[in-house]
Amino acid sequence: MTADRAGIAAILELMERIPATDFRGTIKLAFSIEEEIGCRGAEAMDASFLEDVDAAIVFDRRGTRDIVTGCHVEFDFCQTAFGACFEQAGMLSDMPNWRTTRYGGSSDAKLFELRAIPAVNLSVGYLREHTDFEQVDFAATLETVRLVETVLHHRLLERYFAERTKNPTLGGYTN
Repeated sequence: MTADRAGIAAILELMERIPATDFRGTIKLAFSIEEEIGCRGAEAMDASFLEDVDAAIVFDRRGTRDIVTGCHVEFDFCQTAFGACFEQAGMLSDMPNWRTTRYGGSSDAKLFELRAIPAVNLSVGYLREHTDFEQVDFAATLETVRLVETVLHHRLLERYFAERTKNPTLGGYTN
């Protein structure tokens, strides 16, 4: 998981909540720098740190309730079904208007996918990102926490990977 300032708060809150979920995997946290000038921090991440990583969740999208799965429709971060896991979590947690979009900007999510790690970039409720005037909608930040908590609690990513293993035709990007 990587994040901006609001995302860091979301990640820390999420880490407090994980013990109360049914999630039984391993979570690795990565706080990267210089995403806005070429994803330099994520690009420099040690490859050995990522060897056993199955998926990445980036907490670095402005606004609310976006599940970004691509960069301006030019490059996908994940399969449609991977992003749909997060839409399903929105429904399960009574936040039905979380929606996938392929219209994201530059993001660390791109670098994860280049390493064959499916990724999404989630809205964390901030405005005027990457400036001294960044503002945070704390309620929206907590909604992002609830979304990922639901993904983990209901083991939606485990189900995604299990289905992909059973049905290899899901291997390609079908958007």
